[in-house]
Amino acid sequence: MDQPTFRFCPTCGGSLDTRLLKAGDPQRLVAQGPPLGMSDEAPGAGDAPWKSGEDLLVLFTDGIVDARNAAGDRLGEEKVLRSIGRSRSKEPDAILRSVFEMLRKHTGGAPSADDLTLLVMRG
Repeated sequence: MDQPTFRFCPTCGGSLDTRLLKAGDPQRLVAQGPPLGMSDEAPGAGDAPWKSGEDLLVLFTDGIVDARNAAGDRLGEEKVLRSIGRSRSKEPDAILRSVFEMLRKHTGGAPSADDLTLLVMRG
């Protein structure tokens, strides 16, 4: 986050999906170049304007969207983003709880074979 300009500048760290949720649809923030540590070159970065107090920064790993129910159905990115969108006016910890509750219901509480990482930040 570049504080003086209120712009978020993502770099690629691997398998995190980065979204900026504004008043409308979520905007995927695409980092430039290889993941951090995979090259001697300085990582590239895209950037996006940030409205302090309004926008949400959301990062999640594929373990969240790839979580499967007993029938083998993936939770999917669309359901995760819809859940976050419905809760966007709440505090970030409440948004996290709602996503993980949806995930628990989808999987029936079965243990995950992958990490379940989700970060929600409001500036």
